[in-house]
Amino acid sequence: MTGEDLYGDRWLLAYEALVKGWLPSLNGVDYVGVDPRFSILQNAKVEFFDGNMIAGVVPTGVAPSVGVAPIFSL
Repeated sequence: MTGEDLYGDRWLLAYEALVKGWLPSLNGVDYVGVDPRFSILQNAKVEFFDGNMIAGVVPTGVAPSVGVAPIFSL
């Protein structure tokens, strides 16, 4: 991903993935930190995804294409 991805359809993924370390930037640059708009969010430690909200959720092992059981259970 690059800084251009912050201004596309998947801006939220581009932001969160770099901030949380899920995916690296394509060229090794902290594109969130150098962007004047998004660096404000990063410096304020703004995050949109809360991993605690899915605590205890485990995959069922049933493929979504089967359509018989939910993909995740509590």
